[in-house]
Amino acid sequence: FAKIMRDETQELEQQRALKRAHDELEHRVTERTEALRRSEERFQKAFNLSPAPTVIVRLSDKRYLDVNDSFLLLTGYSRGE
Repeated sequence: FAKIMRDETQELEQQRALKRAHDELEHRVTERTEALRRSEERFQKAFNLSPAPTVIVRLSDKRYLDVNDSFLLLTGYSRGE
């Protein structure tokens, strides 16, 4: 009887390298997601606190997506309208 053995060293090294690459990508996604969240928070604060009447409009149908308080004060509309 002969037992055939093979060296799995290279395969194990490739699996470890793949796991390291996966972990690094997960870390990058987490960092970028957090950076995007902070950026969105800064934008929202600047938008809401701006003394200039400001709107965000969808170009395809000219629908108002958001308005700031200065816009509401100027126009007399409520946020729901």
